[in-house]
Amino acid sequence: MQLLDAEVAGIAAVVVIPDVLEKVFSIFAACQALVVQVGYLLIVDVDLRC
Repeated sequence: MQLLDAEVAGIAAVVVIPDVLEKVFSIFAACQALVVQVGYLLIVDVDLRC
């Protein structure tokens, strides 16, 4: 019985983990894009002031 539970848990991990990683990566990518955009705006702003 315990072997079956382990198998089910293994299958669940294989299904769930990539989905979670994908969400984490998409959030990370969105944050990175935001940081790049804000940094770019700050650089442009500084350039315009000079």
